[in-house]
Amino acid sequence: MERLPDSAYVFRLVPPDNECYYDSDKGLPHPLAFTLSSDDRKECPPRLSVFDVERTSLHEAKQIRCANEHVIGFKLPVNGIRALRRGSDGIPKLDVVRDPLDVELPGADGHCGIIGLGRKSGEKRRDFKELRWELRELCKPLD
Repeated sequence: MERLPDSAYVFRLVPPDNECYYDSDKGLPHPLAFTLSSDDRKECPPRLSVFDVERTSLHEAKQIRCANEHVIGFKLPVNGIRALRRGSDGIPKLDVVRDPLDVELPGADGHCGIIGLGRKSGEKRRDFKELRWELRELCKPLD
């Protein structure tokens, strides 16, 4: 898998009409928006679905995901994602990699994944909850 450059930005689609995923008071995604779906967990390695802003437009991502027009895109800097958690060895716990979709739709080549959000046996649930809050704080509405 090809790693995205540190200078890249990715975006996550968030439905604003679902209070489990969108905090309307703050205008930001809820941390639950960064929880791996059952499909995300099946990937090897598990990865959270996002899109590269340089390769996929918000409109294209909505079409790919069959999302309604009200879905909001929130962008995150790749270097910020990688900086969130580092192990004692200094190696980032999160990374962002290209994961092109095997569909014939515009923007499908911009699909990516955030890896490192899959909790392994023995890892603390609280650590991953905090990590999702930190991801939320990196978010800016997609222009």
